[in-house]
Amino acid sequence: MSGEINSFRSVGQYSGNIGLYSIESRMAVNPRLQLISFFQRNTYTDKNVWNIRLAWEFQPFSFLYIVYNKGTFAGSARAIDRQQEQHIIGKLSYLKQFYLLSCTRLIQMTCFSMSMINR
Repeated sequence: MSGEINSFRSVGQYSGNIGLYSIESRMAVNPRLQLISFFQRNTYTDKNVWNIRLAWEFQPFSFLYIVYNKGTFAGSARAIDRQQEQHIIGKLSYLKQFYLLSCTRLIQMTCFSMSMINR
């Protein structure tokens, strides 16, 4: 788990303080199954952002990702009027490898069969 705090003062025509806070965590059941989460808060825009990603390598070089994003920001002064956006995204990548005889073995077999014919 890691976190970061950034504070800005007098940015542009805004004379107040602006805070940008973030927290990130990574949890792994094993190297092939991980849950990564990220939270960020911006005090100037009163915006909160969540990003949660599940990554699973179900066989070598083949992955399944499921990502959840949620953002909230103030639409007005009332907390009930906060605007929200939510997204769930999935991605599947699959690699199929085909195994063939190596060239050196194929050449050796060819040379052996040719030498048998010449005898």
